[in-house]
Amino acid sequence: MTIETDIAVVGAGPAGAFSALFAARSGAGVIVFEEHPVIGSPTHCAGHVSLDGLRQLGLKLPSSFVENSFRSATFFSPSGRRFGVRFPSPVTCAIDRKLLDQYLARTASNKGVQFLLSSRVKSIVKRQDGANELVVNEHGETKEITANLIIDAEGVSSTILRNKGLKPFDDRMIVKTVSAELDQVRDVENDCVEVYFGSEFADGFYAWIIPKRDGTARVGLGTDVVIPNAVCSGSRAITVLPATR
Repeated sequence: MTIETDIAVVGAGPAGAFSALFAARSGAGVIVFEEHPVIGSPTHCAGHVSLDGLRQLGLKLPSSFVENSFRSATFFSPSGRRFGVRFPSPVTCAIDRKLLDQYLARTASNKGVQFLLSSRVKSIVKRQDGANELVVNEHGETKEITANLIIDAEGVSSTILRNKGLKPFDDRMIVKTVSAELDQVRDVENDCVEVYFGSEFADGFYAWIIPKRDGTARVGLGTDVVIPNAVCSGSRAITVLPATR
């Protein structure tokens, strides 16, 4: 049996869920396909977002999602110099990405959007009548879905783009990152994000420290250097030593 819908969205991350919500508010029938069994897992980013960006999207998040807010940032250069910026009120915040993803999906569901989990889009065929036919593997079962419009929100894998012969993401624009949740963090300002540049910290990109109100911090590294079989393990305690040169 072929399922028909106005719009098919591939990927239930923030971009996919918000696109589905926007389309449903306009009266369209929407189905979202998510390859993972749980929305928001695994987590894909550090959750540091712009407050103004959230306002422009019309998103007022529950306070329980917001782990901290920031009015300042300190940048450390490759030579060890440092400079900071500070604003009179918070301009960014750290959010729980899993809760955000699930909140957006729940909000979209309340508007009639259907979410199909453990559903991987395998291929897309353009029919003679102009409709798009998606072949989807859901829990090991193959289904066919017909949609007038497809929104590709699958991320860097670019499976759909490659399938349709379109240009995928440029590998040179993709940065490898790793992050860890650390507790008992000391010597950081609670309302300040720290950003480190240079090969001493991160070849080709930067490292970051995002403190949270409860005394823990999200510490991450982005680099263009590939380290085979790299494993990131978190420590139970960390003292952050800022550059002093």
